[in-house]
Amino acid sequence: MTRRSLPSEIASAYRRNDNFLVLKYIHVYSSPGLESEPYVMGKSTQEMRSLFQLVGLQNPWIGELPDDHIALELDVCMHLHRALEIKPAPEFVQVYEYLLVHHMQDWVPSFVQRFSLDPNCPKLFFWLGEQLQLHITLECEWVRQFQVPQTASLILSDNEVPHEK
Repeated sequence: MTRRSLPSEIASAYRRNDNFLVLKYIHVYSSPGLESEPYVMGKSTQEMRSLFQLVGLQNPWIGELPDDHIALELDVCMHLHRALEIKPAPEFVQVYEYLLVHHMQDWVPSFVQRFSLDPNCPKLFFWLGEQLQLHITLECEWVRQFQVPQTASLILSDNEVPHEK
């Protein structure tokens, strides 16, 4: 099997950082987009770690990949969606709605917008970002179909999972 190289448009979107390829355009973590200081491993990372634990999940790469990495957040979305398809438990509805509406919709739009701000950004990245935003919007609509009783207490209060804008 021969190793293929990335198309030049996509390859140029990355830069070498030690032994890793890193996107030049954006951070793929929510911390820089949500907090006043653009640091990775900020409050948002701790918030996501707590959310993962709340639903019985754990980052398999603790210490190597921040818990607020977009791939991990999307993985949690997949698990919560599947769990709700099987049994729409009010606790999971609340957690999933919080993750989508009060977390991902707070940072993903600016994440995607950075693609459009750089004229050298590959069009594929912009398209993928648009698809991500569409997916989150559709998931927000989907999770809202589950009516959580008014008497149900919120799983996550603002005091438990603070984040700054």
